[in-house]
Amino acid sequence: MSWFKRTTLPSHHSTQEHESVQILQITYSELSEASLSALQFRGKKTQLILAFVSSNLNFEDVVTKIQKYTPFCNKVVAVMTAGELNSQQKNFYQTTEGQWDSIVLQSFSEDLLAETEIKTIPLHCEDLKQGNINKSKQDRIATIQSEIEKLNVEMPINYQNTIAITFIDGLSSSENFFMKALYDSQRFPCHFIGGSAGGKLDFKQASVYDGNKVAHHCAVVIFTKLAENIRYGILKTHNFQKTQRSFYIAESDPQKRTVTTVISKSTGKIVNIVDHLCDYFQCHPTDLDKKLISHSFAVEIGKELFIRSIANIDLDKKVIHFFCDLDFGDELILVQAKGFADSTKQAFDEFMKGKPKPVAMLANDCILRRLNNAKALPELTAFQQIKAAGFSTFGELLGVHMNQTLTALFFFNVAKGEAFSDPIVDNFPIHYSFFKEFFTLSRLNSLMQINRLQADLITYLSEYRPLLEQVVVSFNQMTTYSQQTEEIINHVSNTFHGLKTDIHAQEDGRKALSGNVAQLKNNSEQVLAILKVISGIADQTNLLALNAAIEAARAGEAGRGFAVVADEVRQLSKNTQDSLNKTGETISAVTQSTSSISQLIESIEQFMLRLTDNTSELTAQILNLGDASNMASSDVTKSIAAIQDMTARMAEIDQEVMVIEQLKKANSL
Repeated sequence: MSWFKRTTLPSHHSTQEHESVQILQITYSELSEASLSALQFRGKKTQLILAFVSSNLNFEDVVTKIQKYTPFCNKVVAVMTAGELNSQQKNFYQTTEGQWDSIVLQSFSEDLLAETEIKTIPLHCEDLKQGNINKSKQDRIATIQSEIEKLNVEMPINYQNTIAITFIDGLSSSENFFMKALYDSQRFPCHFIGGSAGGKLDFKQASVYDGNKVAHHCAVVIFTKLAENIRYGILKTHNFQKTQRSFYIAESDPQKRTVTTVISKSTGKIVNIVDHLCDYFQCHPTDLDKKLISHSFAVEIGKELFIRSIANIDLDKKVIHFFCDLDFGDELILVQAKGFADSTKQAFDEFMKGKPKPVAMLANDCILRRLNNAKALPELTAFQQIKAAGFSTFGELLGVHMNQTLTALFFFNVAKGEAFSDPIVDNFPIHYSFFKEFFTLSRLNSLMQINRLQADLITYLSEYRPLLEQVVVSFNQMTTYSQQTEEIINHVSNTFHGLKTDIHAQEDGRKALSGNVAQLKNNSEQVLAILKVISGIADQTNLLALNAAIEAARAGEAGRGFAVVADEVRQLSKNTQDSLNKTGETISAVTQSTSSISQLIESIEQFMLRLTDNTSELTAQILNLGDASNMASSDVTKSIAAIQDMTARMAEIDQEVMVIEQLKKANSL
């Protein structure tokens, strides 16, 4: 990381300009009783020493030596850092190049701090640090609350002159659990200000020393009572401003500090947070990191923004990890960065209005401010005239946990009777109520979101009624079409059955017609034969007539010849009569066959007429059947579409019901 590669500045030792505060910056090799003696005060008790130790050093070894080399002070608290802060150097932000080994120490005399009590509070976060969570959020808070209730603080707590300087194990992920437990305990009504110990970005160690031991998994609280003429002020500043985009947290794990889904304010639907942000920035998920470079997130407490920074984005699981816990129902606001140095100076100038020059400043500054504004760090010169020291944290504390913020505690020397005002200090009861209310509202917001989601479900379910009515109407119409179709099919079936019977009957007629035609052919052949006979008779008659004429010419001999002719004529006449009889019979048979054929032809014509009529009727019925089928098909299509729509809505509702149940279970609602 680039923040490990900055130029090391030479060490500068403390000055004696203000006898109530000393600042010393040394390297590990310079640690000695002689070098640390610069932290003591002439003729005054050293009430407290704060040591800010580079994460490249052996923390336990360093704090042991500091404790050994400062016998003049029995209250030493040390914090591992992700970088040190010291206004007595050229730049306020000290170098973090390579294996830097600087240590910044700040001591306070009894002229500044009249009393101090150091308390160590176990956070019971071992499971969180190991990633093997075995406590619910509520149980964790209750356990920490029981530890707070065990504390015995002798000094009277008055927010006007009492401060709880708080340093927390930087890997505990328990800052807000600690603050919620504190408010639930209803103890120690004063400002808790400080930060989470820093470290390397491998997040393997971020320790705090409480004066007796390295306080793993703990919060170390320094209750300080200010000297009579000392007043304090608090500066909280970041370089972000609100955008118009915000949403409500849906599925989240405040112990793992992850967010999976959010509730869109525009649609009211639960959507994946990665998809929602990509939709807002109009980008692919792989480009989301770049889009968020100049953005962060915040919650609003008492009209002030408290930053919630992204730790990383898991694109495979579409989950975002934060450096601060977020609960179901929290409104998360997208914020945009503005000028780092300018915004800090403006905030400081506003803070200093009506105040004298500070005696000292204790600064807790998020490591992300250092990382994200690396080029602008040298431009921050607002604190150069103040004895300011501090460290780059893994999170800041002022009533609640936050990120990417500078929380600074300033001390002022104010003569008795002289006016002094600081909005955050003077309005502590209001801020305290806001902070406490934040945790209460978090649960209330969860319930409100559950109610809203359930109300949406009722609305969605009400949409089923017209859909169901539409489906019922369609099915009723389909039933009507089905009945009509059945009637048409029955009629068509009966008509085809009649046609089949007629066709079978016509088959018999065709066979009879065929027989009659054959008989007619035979009769015709007989008529032809008879006609041939008659033709022969006619020929013979003509011949006889000729012979008779000849015989007539022979009068004398005519007797016998005419007799023969007469016989022949009689025989011819008989043959002719027989032929005529046969011809009559044949013609009668032909007439009968013709009559039968005529009847058959008439029957066929009637059949053809019936066939034509039935065919026309069948055609009309089939057309009606087609129309009914088309209408049924259309209604089926509409019904299918309606059912598919209902199925899709039901799937959405099922999903939302499942999410609601998960949210209720996860948040014990």
